[in-house]
Amino acid sequence: MLSAAPVRPLANSHATADAQFIASMIAALDGDDSGTAANDAPLKQTAFRVYRNTVRLGALDALRANYPTVVQLVGDEWFAAAAHRFLDEQPPANPCLLDYGAGFDAFLATLEASADLPYLPAIATLDRAWTEAHCAADASALTVANMQALLGSGERIYPHPATRAFWFADTPAAQLWCASRSGVDDLSTIEWQGAGALLTRPHGAVFWSVCDEATVALVAAFTTDVGIADAIEQTASRFGAETTGRAFHQLLNQGALTTAPAAESS
Repeated sequence: MLSAAPVRPLANSHATADAQFIASMIAALDGDDSGTAANDAPLKQTAFRVYRNTVRLGALDALRANYPTVVQLVGDEWFAAAAHRFLDEQPPANPCLLDYGAGFDAFLATLEASADLPYLPAIATLDRAWTEAHCAADASALTVANMQALLGSGERIYPHPATRAFWFADTPAAQLWCASRSGVDDLSTIEWQGAGALLTRPHGAVFWSVCDEATVALVAAFTTDVGIADAIEQTASRFGAETTGRAFHQLLNQGALTTAPAAESS
């Protein structure tokens, strides 16, 4: 009896060729022609170069739209030069350009040209925070009125999914960013001192304000899943009861808190 020869799957040469072409196309879109094979003639045509430039322009426009305060403070020419370098180093990883630019603040911190603008990376951080707050999940924000019922209940509260709080000790980045976003043209009167920024979105629009370090600390305390009294007590031990009380009131007024952890909000 003859034994059957082992069956070997046929290599799908078309699939392999397609995969190679797609890889070359992606590399070419990113501006790398080194991996373009000789049979990838379409990628060398003028029409493709036009398409590549359009893709690149779209990414640059998205970066500009996602970092409007940076653009306002440094000007179009400075921003364009930095944006081109950033795009070369970190092209978009997905088609959703609304999210493009994560890490732009860290990139700006590496540029020699920004050495005279020590607040600029923090400005980029806040521009990014605005995008994150805008895209965050919806949740019902606590108010001063319904907070009264929770104080003696033992129930925990958490930062709203859209809440972002930052403390910048060494630069007036928070004041510059908040003033710029609010439409203030003359920023020369802003004093050089540290401050924080609080961003929230209790309803449809993102709100922002300058805040103190106690407010930022209180937001951090509520992320640790501790009770209301414990979070307030921890913060008060550092900043005093009166300052902490004002910080808590600011969080409530700005819709920065909710009763559900961020993962459970929708």
